Amino acid sequence: MADSVDHRGARWQRLLAQVLLIFFSLIFIMPFVWLVTSSVKPDAQIFRSPPEWIPLLPVTHVVAGEECPVYEGPDGSRVALIERLPGEDAVLALFPTDNKFAVVAAAGTFGANDSIRTEHVIDLLAKMDKENPFALALCGHDAVAGTFARAPKGVKKLAEQFVELCPTCLDDEAETVKELAALLKKRKSFFLWWD
Repeated sequence: MADSVDHRGARWQRLLAQVLLIFFSLIFIMPFVWLVTSSVKPDAQIFRSPPEWIPLLPVTHVVAGEECPVYEGPDGSRVALIERLPGEDAVLALFPTDNKFAVVAAAGTFGANDSIRTEHVIDLLAKMDKENPFALALCGHDAVAGTFARAPKGVKKLAEQFVELCPTCLDDEAETVKELAALLKKRKSFFLWWD
């Protein structure tokens, strides 16, 4: 009888040892699984919380015969973006979101030659939108434009901010901040472009 109790005790010890080995093996293998699956994920999937262990297949749309990737913005909004179609001059963008800042983030609008990052552009536009709401009219990797919902307020300060962020907005049409302020007020729109 003592042998059968010892035999059952040894059996439970082996079972417990196997369960513990499997448990700790899974803990140690998880970083490698994450490494392999993350190597084939887009950034939006890598940084999502809660984490997605299985990479999703990239989603695409076919527009004018071209297969276009759909990007996910940091807030989960979906944006399909084409800047140029081969053999055509047209610029086409499909943005099925009402978050204009997600569009700017997805387009990656920045001023490389002026060390202006996308976050700087979004910060200025977000601050401006509080006092002077606008509709996004154009957005690309090196330009952004919009139309104000009403006559803009504080156009001198706004023009100064635009010139600080985008020195090229002073051109032949507006050579000074004062002239740019007058254009903003007259046109009720803006165009920022970085070369």
